[in-house]
Amino acid sequence: MTSEVNRVLSRLTLLGLVMLSAVGCAKAFVFRPVALPRNVYETSADLVKSMALKSIGDLDTPEAKEFVGSVKRSKDYGDITIREVVDLYQ
Repeated sequence: MTSEVNRVLSRLTLLGLVMLSAVGCAKAFVFRPVALPRNVYETSADLVKSMALKSIGDLDTPEAKEFVGSVKRSKDYGDITIREVVDLYQ
């Protein structure tokens, strides 16, 4: 899955980032909804990472809440953008 995600990320435009952030709101992935945005979060940086985290938070599932909590306890929480996204959900 990582190579597929990397291929998609290499082509992401601003529209793609908006679509990624909307995954959580749409709850578009019925099977393991956290899997795709989590993989994007773990393999990306900067704005892409923030949009993936927002998508995870929007899912509002126990798995999503656990992941956002783990980000809050990680070194990533030191990044101001990541912190602002986490704080939306915690």
